[in-house]
Amino acid sequence: MFGRYTHRLLVAVAQDSGGRILPIAYAITPGESSDDWDFFFSRLRRHVCPQPDICVISDRGAGILAAFDREGSLWQRTDHRYCLRHIASNYYRQYPYKTERRQVTNMGYEMNKDRFYEMLAILQSQNREGADYLCNIRFEQWAQAYDGGL
Repeated sequence: MFGRYTHRLLVAVAQDSGGRILPIAYAITPGESSDDWDFFFSRLRRHVCPQPDICVISDRGAGILAAFDREGSLWQRTDHRYCLRHIASNYYRQYPYKTERRQVTNMGYEMNKDRFYEMLAILQSQNREGADYLCNIRFEQWAQAYDGGL
Protein backbone atom coordinates (compact mmCIF):
# COMPACT_ATOMS: atom_id res chain seq x y z
CA MET A 1 0.00 0.00 0.00
CA PHE A 2 1.26 3.46 -0.81
CA GLY A 3 0.60 7.08 -0.01
CA ARG A 4 -1.48 7.74 3.04
CA TYR A 5 -2.02 4.02 3.62
CA THR A 6 0.63 2.71 5.96
CA HIS A 7 -0.61 -0.83 6.53
CA ARG A 8 0.60 -3.90 4.67
CA LEU A 9 -1.33 -6.37 2.57
CA LEU A 10 -0.19 -9.92 3.34
CA VAL A 11 -1.27 -12.43 0.71
CA ALA A 12 -1.10 -16.21 0.37
CA VAL A 13 -1.47 -17.74 -3.07
CA ALA A 14 -1.53 -21.27 -4.45
CA GLN A 15 -0.71 -22.66 -7.86
CA ASP A 16 -3.08 -25.09 -9.51
CA SER A 17 -2.12 -27.94 -11.84
CA GLY A 18 -2.53 -25.64 -14.82
CA GLY A 19 0.10 -23.25 -13.46
CA ARG A 20 -2.44 -20.57 -12.55
CA ILE A 21 -1.78 -18.50 -9.44
CA LEU A 22 -4.82 -18.20 -7.17
CA PRO A 23 -5.17 -16.02 -4.08
CA ILE A 24 -6.29 -18.10 -1.10
CA ALA A 25 -6.03 -15.66 1.83
CA TYR A 26 -5.12 -12.10 2.67
CA ALA A 27 -4.84 -9.83 5.69
CA ILE A 28 -4.27 -6.14 6.19
CA THR A 29 -1.82 -5.63 9.05
CA PRO A 30 0.01 -2.67 10.62
CA GLY A 31 3.35 -3.92 9.25
CA GLU A 32 5.44 -6.98 8.50
CA SER A 33 6.72 -7.80 11.98
CA SER A 34 6.96 -11.36 13.22
CA ASP A 35 3.75 -10.76 15.20
CA ASP A 36 1.94 -9.60 12.05
CA TRP A 37 3.12 -12.63 10.11
CA ASP A 38 2.33 -14.94 13.00
CA PHE A 39 -1.23 -13.53 13.08
CA PHE A 40 -1.60 -14.18 9.35
CA PHE A 41 0.07 -17.60 9.33
CA SER A 42 -1.86 -18.90 12.35
CA ARG A 43 -5.18 -18.13 10.67
CA LEU A 44 -3.98 -19.43 7.33
CA ARG A 45 -3.03 -22.74 8.97
CA ARG A 46 -6.21 -23.01 11.01
CA HIS A 47 -8.77 -22.02 8.35
CA VAL A 48 -7.22 -22.59 4.92
CA CYS A 49 -4.51 -25.24 4.94
CA PRO A 50 -4.58 -27.35 8.11
CA GLN A 51 -2.99 -30.38 6.44
CA PRO A 52 0.65 -31.26 7.19
CA ASP A 53 3.39 -31.71 4.61
CA ILE A 54 2.84 -28.68 2.44
CA CYS A 55 5.53 -26.49 0.93
CA VAL A 56 5.54 -22.76 1.61
CA ILE A 57 7.55 -20.48 -0.66
CA SER A 58 8.29 -16.96 0.54
CA ASP A 59 10.87 -14.23 0.45
CA ARG A 60 13.48 -14.11 3.21
CA GLY A 61 11.85 -11.30 5.17
CA ALA A 62 12.88 -11.22 8.82
CA GLY A 63 9.26 -11.20 10.03
CA ILE A 64 8.36 -14.26 7.98
CA LEU A 65 11.40 -16.22 9.13
CA ALA A 66 10.84 -15.30 12.78
CA ALA A 67 7.16 -16.32 12.58
CA PHE A 68 8.09 -19.72 11.11
CA ASP A 69 10.78 -20.31 13.74
CA ARG A 70 8.64 -19.17 16.66
CA GLU A 71 8.20 -21.69 19.46
CA GLY A 72 4.89 -23.50 19.04
CA SER A 73 4.48 -22.37 15.42
CA LEU A 74 1.92 -24.40 13.51
CA TRP A 75 4.35 -24.37 10.56
CA GLN A 76 7.25 -26.28 12.08
CA ARG A 77 6.38 -29.45 10.12
CA THR A 78 6.20 -27.54 6.86
CA ASP A 79 8.75 -27.43 4.06
CA HIS A 80 9.83 -23.82 3.64
CA ARG A 81 11.57 -22.65 0.49
CA TYR A 82 12.64 -19.23 -0.76
CA CYS A 83 11.21 -17.63 -3.87
CA LEU A 84 13.81 -17.79 -6.64
CA ARG A 85 12.66 -14.47 -8.06
CA HIS A 86 13.38 -12.81 -4.71
CA ILE A 87 16.78 -14.52 -4.47
CA ALA A 88 17.69 -13.25 -7.95
CA SER A 89 16.28 -9.78 -7.25
CA ASN A 90 18.19 -9.47 -3.97
CA TYR A 91 21.34 -10.67 -5.72
CA TYR A 92 20.86 -8.11 -8.48
CA ARG A 93 20.37 -5.33 -5.94
CA GLN A 94 23.82 -6.10 -4.51
CA TYR A 95 25.53 -7.09 -7.76
CA PRO A 96 23.81 -5.23 -10.62
CA TYR A 97 24.97 -7.35 -13.55
CA LYS A 98 22.09 -8.51 -15.72
CA THR A 99 23.92 -11.57 -17.04
CA GLU A 100 24.62 -12.73 -13.48
CA ARG A 101 20.97 -12.26 -12.51
CA ARG A 102 20.02 -14.60 -15.34
CA GLN A 103 22.72 -17.03 -14.21
CA VAL A 104 21.33 -17.06 -10.66
CA THR A 105 17.83 -17.72 -11.98
CA ASN A 106 19.09 -20.50 -14.24
CA MET A 107 21.02 -22.03 -11.33
CA GLY A 108 17.84 -22.09 -9.26
CA TYR A 109 15.90 -23.88 -11.99
CA GLU A 110 18.68 -26.37 -12.77
CA MET A 111 17.68 -29.91 -11.77
CA ASN A 112 21.08 -31.61 -12.03
CA LYS A 113 23.51 -31.11 -9.12
CA ASP A 114 26.64 -31.50 -11.28
CA ARG A 115 25.39 -28.90 -13.72
CA PHE A 116 24.41 -26.65 -10.80
CA TYR A 117 28.01 -26.79 -9.51
CA GLU A 118 29.36 -26.07 -13.01
CA MET A 119 27.16 -22.97 -13.13
CA LEU A 120 28.29 -21.96 -9.63
CA ALA A 121 31.95 -22.33 -10.67
CA ILE A 122 31.33 -20.07 -13.67
CA LEU A 123 29.71 -17.50 -11.42
CA GLN A 124 32.61 -17.75 -8.94
CA SER A 125 35.05 -17.00 -11.75
CA GLN A 126 33.06 -13.87 -12.62
CA ASN A 127 32.09 -12.62 -9.16
CA ARG A 128 33.54 -14.41 -6.14
CA GLU A 129 31.68 -12.18 -3.67
CA GLY A 130 28.36 -12.80 -5.43
CA ALA A 131 28.91 -16.56 -5.45
CA ASP A 132 29.74 -16.43 -1.73
CA TYR A 133 26.48 -14.54 -1.16
CA LEU A 134 24.55 -17.42 -2.75
CA CYS A 135 26.58 -20.07 -0.91
CA ASN A 136 25.46 -18.49 2.37
CA ILE A 137 21.86 -19.40 1.51
CA ARG A 138 21.21 -23.11 1.91
CA PHE A 139 20.87 -24.58 -1.58
CA GLU A 140 17.91 -26.67 -0.38
CA GLN A 141 16.02 -23.42 0.18
CA TRP A 142 16.21 -22.06 -3.38
CA ALA A 143 17.78 -24.49 -5.89
CA GLN A 144 15.68 -27.21 -7.49
CA ALA A 145 18.68 -29.51 -7.74
CA TYR A 146 18.56 -29.71 -3.94
CA ASP A 147 14.89 -29.44 -3.04
CA GLY A 148 14.35 -33.19 -2.66
CA GLY A 149 11.60 -33.33 -5.28
CA LEU A 150 9.12 -31.02 -3.59
